[in-house]
Amino acid sequence: MTKPKEVIVYGKEYFAWPYEEQTKIKHKVISYYMTIWLSKLGKYNDTFFMDCHGGCGAYIDLSTNTVGYGSSIIVDKIATEINANRSHKNYICVCENNKKNYENLLKVWEDQSCSNLCRIRLDNFNNVIKEKRINNYYSTHPSLFLIDPFGYDLVMENMKNLMNHKGSEIIINFMYDHLNRFLSVANLDAQRDDFFGSHEWINAIGLSGRERENYLVELYKRKLKETTKAKFVFAYRLCFPDRNQTYYYLIHATNDIQGIVYMKNSFAGVNNGRLEYLGKYQNALTLFDLDNYKNEDIARNVLKKYTGKTIQFINLLEEIIEDIPFLEKDLSDAISMLEKEKKVNVRRVSSKRGRYRDKDQITFGEII
Repeated sequence: MTKPKEVIVYGKEYFAWPYEEQTKIKHKVISYYMTIWLSKLGKYNDTFFMDCHGGCGAYIDLSTNTVGYGSSIIVDKIATEINANRSHKNYICVCENNKKNYENLLKVWEDQSCSNLCRIRLDNFNNVIKEKRINNYYSTHPSLFLIDPFGYDLVMENMKNLMNHKGSEIIINFMYDHLNRFLSVANLDAQRDDFFGSHEWINAIGLSGRERENYLVELYKRKLKETTKAKFVFAYRLCFPDRNQTYYYLIHATNDIQGIVYMKNSFAGVNNGRLEYLGKYQNALTLFDLDNYKNEDIARNVLKKYTGKTIQFINLLEEIIEDIPFLEKDLSDAISMLEKEKKVNVRRVSSKRGRYRDKDQITFGEII
Protein backbone atom coordinates (compact mmCIF):
# COMPACT_ATOMS: atom_id res chain seq x y z
CA MET A 1 0.00 0.00 0.00
CA THR A 2 1.09 3.56 -0.64
CA LYS A 3 2.43 5.21 2.49
CA PRO A 4 -0.04 7.91 3.64
CA LYS A 5 1.10 11.52 3.44
CA GLU A 6 2.03 12.99 6.84
CA VAL A 7 0.45 16.38 7.54
CA ILE A 8 1.57 18.39 10.58
CA VAL A 9 -1.43 19.44 12.68
CA TYR A 10 -1.29 23.16 13.46
CA GLY A 11 -0.63 23.84 17.14
CA LYS A 12 0.01 20.17 17.91
CA GLU A 13 3.11 18.04 18.27
CA TYR A 14 1.79 15.26 16.04
CA PHE A 15 0.97 14.65 12.41
CA ALA A 16 -2.17 13.34 10.74
CA TRP A 17 -3.02 11.42 7.60
CA PRO A 18 -5.37 12.88 4.94
CA TYR A 19 -8.94 11.99 5.86
CA GLU A 20 -10.31 10.04 2.90
CA GLU A 21 -14.07 9.85 2.43
CA GLN A 22 -14.25 6.08 2.81
CA THR A 23 -12.29 6.32 6.07
CA LYS A 24 -14.83 8.83 7.35
CA ILE A 25 -17.58 6.35 6.47
CA LYS A 26 -15.72 3.58 8.30
CA HIS A 27 -15.28 5.71 11.41
CA LYS A 28 -18.94 6.73 11.39
CA VAL A 29 -19.98 3.08 11.15
CA ILE A 30 -17.66 2.11 14.01
CA SER A 31 -18.96 4.99 16.12
CA TYR A 32 -22.58 4.06 15.41
CA TYR A 33 -22.05 0.36 16.05
CA MET A 34 -19.81 0.68 19.11
CA THR A 35 -22.41 2.89 20.78
CA ILE A 36 -24.90 0.03 20.46
CA TRP A 37 -22.39 -2.73 21.27
CA LEU A 38 -21.03 -1.05 24.40
CA SER A 39 -24.48 0.01 25.58
CA LYS A 40 -25.76 -3.56 25.45
CA LEU A 41 -22.76 -5.75 26.28
CA GLY A 42 -21.23 -3.31 28.75
CA LYS A 43 -24.36 -3.14 30.84
CA TYR A 44 -23.48 -6.23 32.89
CA ASN A 45 -19.85 -6.89 31.92
CA ASP A 46 -16.48 -5.27 31.49
CA THR A 47 -15.70 -5.15 27.77
CA PHE A 48 -12.55 -5.27 25.67
CA PHE A 49 -11.75 -3.49 22.41
CA MET A 50 -8.63 -4.25 20.39
CA ASP A 51 -7.48 -1.96 17.59
CA CYS A 52 -5.08 -4.29 15.87
CA HIS A 53 -3.49 -1.73 13.54
CA GLY A 54 -3.67 1.64 15.30
CA GLY A 55 -2.05 3.83 12.65
CA CYS A 56 -0.95 7.35 13.52
CA GLY A 57 -4.12 8.18 15.47
CA ALA A 58 -5.19 11.35 13.66
CA TYR A 59 -6.71 12.35 10.31
CA ILE A 60 -7.13 15.74 8.66
CA ASP A 61 -9.63 16.86 6.06
CA LEU A 62 -7.40 18.87 3.72
CA SER A 63 -10.33 20.85 2.33
CA THR A 64 -11.38 22.21 5.74
CA ASN A 65 -8.32 21.53 7.94
CA THR A 66 -10.68 19.67 10.29
CA VAL A 67 -8.98 17.02 12.41
CA GLY A 68 -10.55 13.65 13.16
CA TYR A 69 -9.23 10.77 15.23
CA GLY A 70 -8.64 7.06 14.88
CA SER A 71 -10.84 4.15 15.89
CA SER A 72 -9.33 3.53 19.33
CA ILE A 73 -9.83 7.18 20.33
CA ILE A 74 -13.38 7.16 18.97
CA VAL A 75 -14.16 4.02 20.98
CA ASP A 76 -12.53 5.33 24.16
CA LYS A 77 -14.63 8.50 24.09
CA ILE A 78 -17.83 6.55 23.46
CA ALA A 79 -17.02 4.08 26.27
CA THR A 80 -16.18 6.88 28.70
CA GLU A 81 -19.56 8.50 28.10
CA ILE A 82 -21.57 5.27 28.21
CA ASN A 83 -19.82 3.91 31.30
CA ALA A 84 -19.88 7.21 33.23
CA ASN A 85 -22.61 5.95 35.56
CA ARG A 86 -21.72 2.27 35.45
CA SER A 87 -19.41 0.12 37.49
CA HIS A 88 -18.17 -1.70 34.39
CA LYS A 89 -15.25 -0.58 32.24
CA ASN A 90 -14.04 -0.93 28.66
CA TYR A 91 -10.41 -1.95 28.29
CA ILE A 92 -8.50 -1.15 25.11
CA CYS A 93 -5.38 -2.55 23.52
CA VAL A 94 -3.89 -0.87 20.44
CA CYS A 95 -1.17 -2.45 18.30
CA GLU A 96 1.02 -0.44 15.95
CA ASN A 97 4.07 -2.01 14.34
CA ASN A 98 5.59 1.19 12.91
CA LYS A 99 7.64 3.09 15.50
CA LYS A 100 6.97 6.55 14.05
CA ASN A 101 3.22 5.93 13.93
CA TYR A 102 3.34 4.44 17.42
CA GLU A 103 5.07 7.49 18.90
CA ASN A 104 2.63 9.79 17.11
CA LEU A 105 -0.32 7.77 18.41
CA LEU A 106 0.94 8.19 21.98
CA LYS A 107 0.99 11.98 21.51
CA VAL A 108 -2.51 12.00 20.03
CA TRP A 109 -3.81 9.82 22.85
CA GLU A 110 -2.37 12.19 25.47
CA ASP A 111 -3.62 15.28 23.63
CA GLN A 112 -7.15 13.91 23.55
CA SER A 113 -7.07 13.14 27.29
CA CYS A 114 -8.12 9.57 26.71
CA SER A 115 -8.64 7.12 29.56
CA ASN A 116 -5.94 5.14 31.33
CA LEU A 117 -7.69 1.87 30.46
CA CYS A 118 -5.64 1.49 27.29
CA ARG A 119 -2.34 -0.17 26.46
CA ILE A 120 -0.66 0.94 23.24
CA ARG A 121 1.83 -1.62 21.99
CA LEU A 122 4.73 -1.23 19.57
CA ASP A 123 4.26 -4.69 18.13
CA ASN A 124 2.49 -6.72 15.49
CA PHE A 125 -1.05 -7.88 16.22
CA ASN A 126 -0.12 -11.43 15.24
CA ASN A 127 2.33 -11.47 18.17
CA VAL A 128 0.26 -9.61 20.76
CA ILE A 129 -2.84 -11.73 20.28
CA LYS A 130 -0.90 -14.79 21.51
CA GLU A 131 0.12 -13.22 24.82
CA LYS A 132 -1.39 -14.82 27.91
CA ARG A 133 -2.63 -11.55 29.39
CA ILE A 134 -4.36 -10.46 26.17
CA ASN A 135 -5.81 -13.94 25.75
CA ASN A 136 -7.25 -13.67 29.25
CA TYR A 137 -9.00 -10.40 28.33
CA TYR A 138 -10.79 -11.71 25.25
CA SER A 139 -11.51 -15.10 26.80
CA THR A 140 -13.32 -13.61 29.80
CA HIS A 141 -14.84 -10.39 28.40
CA PRO A 142 -17.12 -9.59 25.46
CA SER A 143 -14.54 -8.32 22.98
CA LEU A 144 -14.54 -6.53 19.65
CA PHE A 145 -11.50 -6.69 17.38
CA LEU A 146 -10.94 -4.09 14.67
CA ILE A 147 -8.34 -5.54 12.32
CA ASP A 148 -7.05 -3.16 9.67
CA PRO A 149 -3.97 -4.79 8.11
CA PHE A 150 -1.61 -3.43 5.50
CA GLY A 151 -1.63 -5.98 2.72
CA TYR A 152 -1.17 -9.62 3.67
CA ASP A 153 0.24 -9.08 7.18
CA LEU A 154 -2.59 -10.95 8.91
CA VAL A 155 -2.61 -14.67 9.72
CA MET A 156 -6.02 -16.33 9.56
CA GLU A 157 -5.06 -19.00 12.09
CA ASN A 158 -4.31 -16.34 14.71
CA MET A 159 -8.02 -15.42 14.77
CA LYS A 160 -9.04 -18.95 15.70
CA ASN A 161 -9.95 -18.24 19.34
CA LEU A 162 -10.95 -14.58 19.16
CA MET A 163 -14.66 -15.34 19.25
CA ASN A 164 -14.67 -18.01 21.95
CA HIS A 165 -16.54 -15.64 24.26
CA LYS A 166 -20.20 -15.53 23.20
CA GLY A 167 -20.22 -11.70 23.07
CA SER A 168 -17.10 -11.28 20.92
CA GLU A 169 -17.00 -9.99 17.35
CA ILE A 170 -14.51 -9.10 14.63
CA ILE A 171 -14.45 -6.31 12.04
CA ILE A 172 -11.79 -6.73 9.35
CA ASN A 173 -10.73 -4.16 6.78
CA PHE A 174 -10.31 -6.42 3.74
CA MET A 175 -8.14 -4.28 1.48
CA TYR A 176 -9.32 -5.73 -1.80
CA ASP A 177 -7.68 -3.23 -4.16
CA HIS A 178 -4.24 -3.83 -2.67
CA LEU A 179 -4.69 -7.59 -2.30
CA ASN A 180 -5.84 -7.87 -5.90
CA ARG A 181 -2.92 -5.86 -7.32
CA PHE A 182 -0.41 -8.10 -5.56
CA LEU A 183 -2.21 -11.39 -6.06
CA SER A 184 0.27 -12.63 -8.67
CA VAL A 185 3.48 -11.15 -7.21
CA ALA A 186 6.16 -13.82 -6.80
CA ASN A 187 7.47 -14.97 -3.40
CA LEU A 188 4.27 -14.09 -1.53
CA ASP A 189 2.55 -17.48 -1.75
CA ALA A 190 3.22 -18.36 1.90
CA GLN A 191 1.87 -15.00 3.09
CA ARG A 192 -1.22 -15.37 0.93
CA ASP A 193 -1.78 -18.88 2.28
CA ASP A 194 -1.57 -17.55 5.84
CA PHE A 195 -3.81 -14.61 5.06
CA PHE A 196 -6.59 -16.61 3.42
CA GLY A 197 -6.08 -19.67 5.59
CA SER A 198 -5.95 -21.72 2.41
CA HIS A 199 -4.15 -22.05 -0.92
CA GLU A 200 -7.49 -21.72 -2.71
CA TRP A 201 -6.76 -18.07 -3.54
CA ILE A 202 -4.70 -19.46 -6.43
CA ASN A 203 -7.98 -20.19 -8.25
CA ALA A 204 -8.59 -16.45 -8.57
CA ILE A 205 -5.51 -15.95 -10.76
CA GLY A 206 -7.43 -17.05 -13.84
CA LEU A 207 -10.39 -14.82 -13.04
CA SER A 208 -10.86 -11.09 -13.63
CA GLY A 209 -13.13 -8.20 -12.73
CA ARG A 210 -16.06 -8.79 -10.40
CA GLU A 211 -15.74 -12.56 -10.81
CA ARG A 212 -12.30 -12.47 -9.19
CA GLU A 213 -13.45 -9.99 -6.57
CA ASN A 214 -16.47 -12.07 -5.60
CA TYR A 215 -14.40 -15.24 -5.44
CA LEU A 216 -11.78 -13.77 -3.09
CA VAL A 217 -14.33 -12.08 -0.83
CA GLU A 218 -16.44 -15.24 -0.55
CA LEU A 219 -13.32 -17.35 0.07
CA TYR A 220 -12.20 -15.05 2.86
CA LYS A 221 -15.65 -14.98 4.44
CA ARG A 222 -15.87 -18.77 4.33
CA LYS A 223 -12.43 -19.33 5.84
CA LEU A 224 -13.07 -16.69 8.52
CA LYS A 225 -16.28 -18.48 9.44
CA GLU A 226 -14.58 -21.87 9.53
CA THR A 227 -11.66 -20.56 11.60
CA THR A 228 -13.53 -18.49 14.17
CA LYS A 229 -16.76 -20.56 14.19
CA ALA A 230 -18.69 -17.32 13.68
CA LYS A 231 -22.37 -17.86 12.96
CA PHE A 232 -22.73 -14.81 10.73
CA VAL A 233 -20.25 -13.09 8.40
CA PHE A 234 -21.21 -10.18 6.16
CA ALA A 235 -19.11 -7.96 3.87
CA TYR A 236 -19.75 -4.24 3.27
CA ARG A 237 -18.24 -2.84 0.06
CA LEU A 238 -16.61 0.60 -0.07
CA CYS A 239 -15.57 2.12 -3.40
CA PHE A 240 -12.99 4.77 -4.16
CA PRO A 241 -14.53 8.23 -3.75
CA ASP A 242 -13.83 9.20 -7.37
CA ARG A 243 -14.68 6.01 -9.30
CA ASN A 244 -16.89 2.94 -9.27
CA GLN A 245 -14.17 0.56 -8.20
CA THR A 246 -13.85 -1.36 -4.95
CA TYR A 247 -11.32 0.01 -2.48
CA TYR A 248 -11.97 -2.36 0.41
CA TYR A 249 -14.60 -4.29 2.35
CA LEU A 250 -15.50 -4.17 6.00
CA ILE A 251 -16.09 -7.80 6.93
CA HIS A 252 -18.04 -8.31 10.15
CA ALA A 253 -18.16 -11.61 12.06
CA THR A 254 -20.57 -12.23 14.94
CA ASN A 255 -22.37 -15.08 16.70
CA ASP A 256 -25.44 -13.02 17.53
CA ILE A 257 -28.29 -12.37 15.10
CA GLN A 258 -28.67 -8.94 16.68
CA GLY A 259 -24.99 -8.27 15.95
CA ILE A 260 -25.46 -8.55 12.20
CA VAL A 261 -28.82 -6.74 12.38
CA TYR A 262 -27.29 -3.78 14.26
CA MET A 263 -24.21 -3.65 12.05
CA LYS A 264 -26.36 -3.55 8.93
CA ASN A 265 -28.41 -0.78 10.52
CA SER A 266 -25.20 1.06 11.45
CA PHE A 267 -23.79 0.96 7.93
CA ALA A 268 -27.10 1.91 6.34
CA GLY A 269 -27.64 4.62 8.95
CA VAL A 270 -24.56 6.57 7.85
CA ASN A 271 -24.72 5.60 4.19
CA ASN A 272 -28.07 6.76 2.80
CA GLY A 273 -29.73 3.44 3.62
CA ARG A 274 -27.27 1.43 1.53
CA LEU A 275 -25.06 -1.49 2.53
CA GLU A 276 -22.25 -0.34 0.25
CA TYR A 277 -20.49 2.97 -0.30
CA LEU A 278 -20.51 3.85 -4.01
CA GLY A 279 -18.10 6.79 -4.10
CA LYS A 280 -19.02 9.37 -6.73
CA TYR A 281 -22.23 7.43 -7.49
CA GLN A 282 -23.30 7.58 -3.85
CA ASN A 283 -26.15 10.01 -4.51
CA ALA A 284 -27.41 8.29 -7.66
CA LEU A 285 -30.78 6.61 -7.14
CA THR A 286 -31.16 3.07 -8.49
CA LEU A 287 -33.97 0.53 -8.52
CA PHE A 288 -32.35 -1.19 -5.55
CA ASP A 289 -32.92 1.95 -3.47
CA LEU A 290 -36.68 1.96 -4.03
CA ASP A 291 -38.70 0.39 -1.21
CA ASN A 292 -41.20 -1.20 -3.57
CA TYR A 293 -38.45 -2.84 -5.61
CA LYS A 294 -36.68 -4.12 -2.49
CA ASN A 295 -39.92 -5.51 -1.10
CA GLU A 296 -40.78 -7.25 -4.36
CA ASP A 297 -37.28 -8.68 -4.73
CA ILE A 298 -37.18 -10.09 -1.19
CA ALA A 299 -40.78 -11.32 -1.40
CA ARG A 300 -40.13 -13.14 -4.67
CA ASN A 301 -37.07 -14.91 -3.28
CA VAL A 302 -38.48 -15.97 0.09
CA LEU A 303 -41.78 -17.08 -1.44
CA LYS A 304 -39.93 -19.29 -3.91
CA LYS A 305 -37.76 -20.82 -1.18
CA TYR A 306 -40.34 -21.25 1.58
CA THR A 307 -43.63 -21.98 -0.21
CA GLY A 308 -45.59 -24.53 1.81
CA LYS A 309 -43.47 -24.04 4.92
CA THR A 310 -44.13 -22.43 8.30
CA ILE A 311 -41.25 -20.66 10.02
CA GLN A 312 -40.77 -18.18 12.84
CA PHE A 313 -39.67 -14.71 11.74
CA ILE A 314 -36.43 -14.90 13.76
CA ASN A 315 -35.50 -18.23 12.11
CA LEU A 316 -36.29 -16.85 8.68
CA LEU A 317 -34.11 -13.85 9.42
CA GLU A 318 -31.24 -16.05 10.62
CA GLU A 319 -31.39 -18.24 7.52
CA ILE A 320 -31.25 -15.44 4.94
CA ILE A 321 -29.66 -12.39 6.58
CA GLU A 322 -26.17 -13.22 5.27
CA ASP A 323 -27.49 -13.67 1.74
CA ILE A 324 -29.55 -10.52 1.26
CA PRO A 325 -28.19 -6.96 0.94
CA PHE A 326 -31.18 -5.67 2.89
CA LEU A 327 -32.14 -4.85 6.47
CA GLU A 328 -34.38 -6.62 8.98
CA LYS A 329 -37.05 -3.98 8.39
CA ASP A 330 -36.94 -4.67 4.64
CA LEU A 331 -37.68 -8.35 5.27
CA SER A 332 -40.55 -7.41 7.58
CA ASP A 333 -41.94 -5.01 4.96
CA ALA A 334 -41.72 -7.73 2.29
CA ILE A 335 -43.61 -10.20 4.49
CA SER A 336 -46.22 -7.53 5.17
CA MET A 337 -46.66 -7.04 1.44
CA LEU A 338 -47.10 -10.80 0.95
CA GLU A 339 -49.62 -10.90 3.77
CA LYS A 340 -51.71 -8.16 2.14
CA GLU A 341 -51.55 -10.13 -1.12
CA LYS A 342 -52.70 -13.24 0.82
CA LYS A 343 -49.58 -15.17 -0.18
CA VAL A 344 -48.57 -15.73 3.43
CA ASN A 345 -50.44 -16.17 6.66
CA VAL A 346 -48.92 -14.59 9.77
CA ARG A 347 -49.78 -15.59 13.34
CA ARG A 348 -48.43 -12.90 15.62
CA VAL A 349 -46.81 -14.25 18.78
CA SER A 350 -44.11 -11.71 19.66
CA SER A 351 -45.74 -8.63 18.15
CA LYS A 352 -49.23 -7.18 18.06
CA ARG A 353 -48.83 -4.80 15.14
CA GLY A 354 -46.19 -3.14 12.98
CA ARG A 355 -42.99 -5.01 12.19
CA TYR A 356 -42.84 -8.74 12.76
CA ARG A 357 -40.72 -10.04 15.61
CA ASP A 358 -38.99 -13.17 16.90
CA LYS A 359 -41.67 -15.88 17.31
CA ASP A 360 -44.25 -14.55 14.87
CA GLN A 361 -45.13 -17.54 12.67
CA ILE A 362 -45.21 -17.15 8.89
CA THR A 363 -46.83 -19.74 6.64
CA PHE A 364 -45.88 -19.39 2.98
CA GLY A 365 -48.33 -20.38 0.28
CA GLU A 366 -51.45 -19.17 -1.40
CA ILE A 367 -54.21 -18.57 1.15
CA ILE A 368 -57.50 -20.04 -0.10
